[in-house]
Amino acid sequence: MRVLAAGTKAMRCLGMKENWRERLQHYGITPAEVAACGVLSLGSGAAVGLHAGGVAAAYSGVLAFGMLIIIITDSRRMLIPDVLSLPLIPIGLLAALSVLPGPSLGILADHAAAASFAAAALYTVRWAYFKLRGVIGLGLGDIKLAAAAGSWVGLDLLPMTLLFASCAALAATLFRSRFSPQARVSASSAVPFGSFIAAAILASWTLLVVSK
Repeated sequence: MRVLAAGTKAMRCLGMKENWRERLQHYGITPAEVAACGVLSLGSGAAVGLHAGGVAAAYSGVLAFGMLIIIITDSRRMLIPDVLSLPLIPIGLLAALSVLPGPSLGILADHAAAASFAAAALYTVRWAYFKLRGVIGLGLGDIKLAAAAGSWVGLDLLPMTLLFASCAALAATLFRSRFSPQARVSASSAVPFGSFIAAAILASWTLLVVSK
């Protein structure tokens, strides 16, 4: 019951004050899983804090919470909640300003440029794919999440972050097609790319703050 209560509180923090059970079902996640994400996020933040301090721990916990939930919702329903991805863009800028060493203006410009570039790059891919094949190949949720990636990791780590996400998504798709007879891969196969972007963001941010 305590786990379910914690999950309910977390949902309220996400803006799901009304019909939150229906929203959870829509996104394919349970209150217990939300609570578990909260617990894991606390542990992740605490681990980062041992190396980078309390401020980094707090921001890392917030990021981990959002990314873990996005991994679940996108992998199950191909949905990335805007209530998570969009706030993480300005929060990422604040995190970079608060945690990373260097001139504040330079850090802000770098991470804001990375967010803009990531969104523009993935939107261009979406547009080009639609022109070539006549179907949408990349969701807007992925584009918004890519913008969040840029705001957290900056220009230096953005290429590595997106490359890691792309390679991991490709490897997972090939692995599934190889070992699951029911999973046939084709040009129209849906891939929860946002789940891989989320994992890559979390890994890149952790690397960034621990190695600073």
